This record gives sequence, C-alpha cells and structure tokens, in this order.
Amino acid sequence: MRLLITGGAGYIGTSLIRHITKTFPEWKVLTTDIKPMKEIDLLSNLEFRILDISKREEVLELIKNWKPDSIVHLASILNPPPGMSEETQRKIDVEGTKNVLDGAILA
Repeated sequence: MRLLITGGAGYIGTSLIRHITKTFPEWKVLTTDIKPMKEIDLLSNLEFRILDISKREEVLELIKNWKPDSIVHLASILNPPPGMSEETQRKIDVEGTKNVLDGAILA
C-alpha cells in the first residue's frame, strides 16, 4: 500500500502517521505539509515533502509521480493567522482540495 497524507504536520496528521507507520510497517507513507514536521521521527516507511496544495501543478506532479493507492487529505486552515485573507483561505481549503481530487482522478 502506498498512502499519501496531506497536512501531515498537523495534530491529526501526526497522530494518524504514528498509528499507520506502527500498525502497517509494510506500507509506504508519503506525507506533505507547507511547514516542516517537528514531532515525528522519519521512519523507513515514511517520507516527508514540503507541498503547498494551492499550487496545482506541484500537487498534480507529486501524485502522478508517487502513484499512491490511497490519499488522506488533511491539509486545511483551521485557525487562520492574523491578517490571512479570505481569498488565501479559499485558495488553500477549496482550490487545494480540488487540486488533490484532480490529482487522484488523473493518477
């Protein structure tokens, strides 16, 4: 199984990664986030890459090249930082989700 997890540096992503990598050590897991991961050690079955899901071509390229069997999409803006515009939030939450879905369809 090849599993892609977006938003892996967040609380839910980190918890999910810990569970999956321990429960299914034979799975290959690629996790992405816009920020580096701090609380998780990279294991032999875990790979991390910086990815901004609002950048359509980068998302499509990553999914096309990595060829995941499943995708868990967790990347989202839960608590926007001060000054983040609604347009930026929409670009990440709506367009970013569409990019991930389109990548899955094209893969």
